[in-house]
Amino acid sequence: MNQLDKNQEKIGKVRLHQLEPGMQILAVAEFSSHFKAMSPERAAWVAKQFSQCMAEVTREGCTYHCLADNLRAGDHLHRLYAFPAAFARFHRITPDLVVQLQRLGLLGFTVLQAKEQAWSPLEMAW
Repeated sequence: MNQLDKNQEKIGKVRLHQLEPGMQILAVAEFSSHFKAMSPERAAWVAKQFSQCMAEVTREGCTYHCLADNLRAGDHLHRLYAFPAAFARFHRITPDLVVQLQRLGLLGFTVLQAKEQAWSPLEMAW
């Protein structure tokens, strides 16, 4: 059984308060309740803010993967991922970014952790 080299990058899930400098957000995977059965205004806002990103949604009882641009009222948003280059801000975790994410209702993330950081068992608990 191969063990990961301590210097390798690792992917894990973290909550908003666990984001740290050196982490890169790969996906948003937990949202506030406003993203369940989204209103027309919320769906339009997500489509505008996350244009060209991929979204995983439940629509009419089925799970779909589509561009965020194609979200509809009533969709239940599960995940936003495949961020284009315009989302480079997700590559630099700052206190200001964390405040913005909380204000927007983006609460849980899949992240790539820098080589020098180590996961604690608490961080891995989702």
